Amino acid sequence: MFFLPADVKYDCAMEPTRITPEWSKIKMNYPDAIYFVNYADGLTQLNGINLDRTIVDTHDLMFRSYGLQSNKSVWRSSVIRRFRREFSLLNATSIVIAIAFNEATFFKLMLTGPTICYVPPHMKPVGYSGNTVLTADILFLGSANAKNIRGINSFLSEFRNWRTCPRVVIAGNVCDHVDRELAIATRVELKGYVEDLSALYGTVRAVICPVEGTGVNIKVMEALAYGKPVFACAPAIAGLPPGSETCVFPLTEESVQSLLTDTSGLDRASQAAFDYIDGPIIRQSWSSLLDKLKYLAMKG
Repeated sequence: MFFLPADVKYDCAMEPTRITPEWSKIKMNYPDAIYFVNYADGLTQLNGINLDRTIVDTHDLMFRSYGLQSNKSVWRSSVIRRFRREFSLLNATSIVIAIAFNEATFFKLMLTGPTICYVPPHMKPVGYSGNTVLTADILFLGSANAKNIRGINSFLSEFRNWRTCPRVVIAGNVCDHVDRELAIATRVELKGYVEDLSALYGTVRAVICPVEGTGVNIKVMEALAYGKPVFACAPAIAGLPPGSETCVFPLTEESVQSLLTDTSGLDRASQAAFDYIDGPIIRQSWSSLLDKLKYLAMKG
């Protein structure tokens, strides 16, 4: 992905033999273009671009994601090689965008070349549609992503030993990969794919996120935008903007039971979710990025 002047016409259906010449023509005609690339790997897919005119939106730490998916320690040589490659590329760019607070801190410690911009996801508070009668206590909503599958099955394995039994509903394509024995043992409801998320969120008191990974877990931000407190694992909490402690809590039996049995506390946490998702930290982060983009454009 890259920014180009609006008058550029790029035919995606052109013959494969012409792709490289057309790309070369674009670079020649627009030497001051600013390139916006997803992940460090995107830099290797664009041949011969000027890296100091490049912005990388990282989303995740790629080396860490690889380690988690392959169940390898960060000290394994294969993980370290990916780290060195990823950070060598990032260090040659102009701006690195991190959407997670902990990752932005890490980039500032490790990179000396680019400007580090911390830009958490910005979501507006949303209302409910349709039925808003509470039918469950906590919700897990996820796709069939490997992290979601691993996270929810791990949670259910622990949940079946809880002394208290809040009503749990699971929605999304992840339902196709939930351990059926665990689902039966914990008496969770599997809804599968749900089209109307607004109505779904209106039927639950809170949301859980047992998904370990890097970056900001968008499902947490989405739940907060619907005014739902979230119980999350430590890695999911670590990536959030500061101030989440009023609406995001540890995913433990004690924490869940304490809030779900406190009606006024639940109401306060719900209001805190709305306030947090549209708070000044997130809005100011986007304004700061815009200022840096304008400066980079003027330098050209």
